[in-house]
Amino acid sequence: MHLSRTDRQDIAYHLKNGCSHRVIAEKAHHKSYATRKYSYIQIKKIALNMRLQNYIEEKLKLGWSPEKIAGRWNLDNPKEQFHFQRLYEWTQNNRPSLARYLLRASDVPRRRKTVAGKKQLIPNRIWIDERPVEANLRMKIGHVEGDTIVSHKGDKSVILTLVDRRSRYLIAEKLPNKKAQPMADLMKTIVNNFNIKTLTLDNGIEFQQYERIGCDTYFCHAYASWEKGTVENTNGLIRRYVPKKSRIKDLSHKRLREIVWGLNNTPRKCLGFLTPKEVHFALWNQST
Repeated sequence: MHLSRTDRQDIAYHLKNGCSHRVIAEKAHHKSYATRKYSYIQIKKIALNMRLQNYIEEKLKLGWSPEKIAGRWNLDNPKEQFHFQRLYEWTQNNRPSLARYLLRASDVPRRRKTVAGKKQLIPNRIWIDERPVEANLRMKIGHVEGDTIVSHKGDKSVILTLVDRRSRYLIAEKLPNKKAQPMADLMKTIVNNFNIKTLTLDNGIEFQQYERIGCDTYFCHAYASWEKGTVENTNGLIRRYVPKKSRIKDLSHKRLREIVWGLNNTPRKCLGFLTPKEVHFALWNQST
């Protein structure tokens, strides 16, 4: 039998307080019984609620994780709450056809490998160390991380991704290549339209003309992709729909807008299971 860390701590606590082995065993049996009963009740909540079942099926097919499904459902239906772990069990026992929509470890995109080599210098860079506290602490919207998603070998097309650090709201646009001038022109338009205050970028040469954007821009240190983890994580979500072996030039602007819409309308645990769109425009309205 496998004992978890919590189980071992419970046993140590009861031994320290003079409980006999028999008493400890009875407590463990009661805890196990209560856990099984709670699990059964939670699964039954799903099995007897057709509206919840339809909700689960719909959101799984949209790519929501069980935790996001339960979190958003519980937020909107406080009298019909359930634990996301029960969704796995209900799916396995009652709706195995939905199992393919559940994320597995193998589905999580891997980070891009960093290839060592000489990179073209970006002039007058200001490092992320000097980024304002308001941006670092995600205090307000308007502080954005940027990156690009590259295409399959032989296709120069890229997707520019910009993600607000506070709201996780995503803006994404497709470009035919990574040339610095059209990249800067596009980013300048987006910055003006969305009132972006700061940008945080990596050292890719596509951002070489950042000074033309007209926005305070800060650069991550070399090979430190975690310093813009928000956009890296969002790129991983996009990769579920645009795999690495696909050709971005074949991705229509309509399909890209659908992907962006879906991600902006998917609840996030870090946002209290609100969606990026809900958070972003609520804060936008407060600031105007």
